[in-house]
Amino acid sequence: MDNEMAHYACDCWDAECKISSGWIECVGCADRSCYDLTQHTKFSGQRLVAERQLSVPKRVQITERKINSTIIGQIFRKDTSIVVKYLESLSENQAHSLHEKLEEENEKCTINEKEFIITRSMFKLETKEKIVQVEEFTPSVIEPTFGIGRLLYVTLEHNFKIRPEDNQRKYFTLPPLIAPYKCAVLPLSVNAEFKPFVKQISDLLTQADISHKIDTSSSNIGKRYTRCDELGIPFAIAIDFDTLQQPYSIALRELESLKQVRVKIDEIVSVLQDLATEKVTWNEIFALYPIFTEQQIKRLEN
Repeated sequence: MDNEMAHYACDCWDAECKISSGWIECVGCADRSCYDLTQHTKFSGQRLVAERQLSVPKRVQITERKINSTIIGQIFRKDTSIVVKYLESLSENQAHSLHEKLEEENEKCTINEKEFIITRSMFKLETKEKIVQVEEFTPSVIEPTFGIGRLLYVTLEHNFKIRPEDNQRKYFTLPPLIAPYKCAVLPLSVNAEFKPFVKQISDLLTQADISHKIDTSSSNIGKRYTRCDELGIPFAIAIDFDTLQQPYSIALRELESLKQVRVKIDEIVSVLQDLATEKVTWNEIFALYPIFTEQQIKRLEN
């Protein structure tokens, strides 16, 4: 609607997202055309244009304003600059209209609440042909505006879920690509034997720039999984007693499905990198690696 568009825009498009309370505007893209530069030119008197070389010179008709400041000065004296600036500021249409009127009679103009009589000897337009090799233009501006806070809120609301079997278990299904933490590192317990593996895995993830959260608290691993789910961490690495046996491996859990697979420690970085960048899906990983059975998962969480 016209009354919803800014005065400087010649076109505007909005992107809205639907949330629980209705539609909310999150992005606005305004075509400001050349409004900004023409306004700067108008008030500063400096021409702000760009040039581009023409591949083939062309013949054009150009119209020049002939403002006779000498005659204007003789008649208007101290008001000379006011009249000259007025004539220079006329739009193309206004200049042509004044030129046509002066063909028949003098034109009365009001400038700064003062009347002036403009004559043909003061102002006229001359049209001539010119060959140009460089084309001038005033650049246009497309202005995109993003409501970052709104986009974050929409992302969180759209990805907020509750486990159907337990309405107290809430979680965020943030896509791995935008999740702040890509994975959690969780030892099964505070057993000292797990500590070297926690450090080893954390160091590997850090070297690969994979953001992760370590939770070595004394809470059982089921509660720690829940805490990670509430933070929207898409994957969790569990270090258990099987990790202590060669070949060293961990249990890798996916947030939404709760399914787990067994992955060797020396492969975990490449697996998480591919998951975090969405080069592979969890279903592909689930089909590729040994499945951690439901019985094993329950035994682990208890």
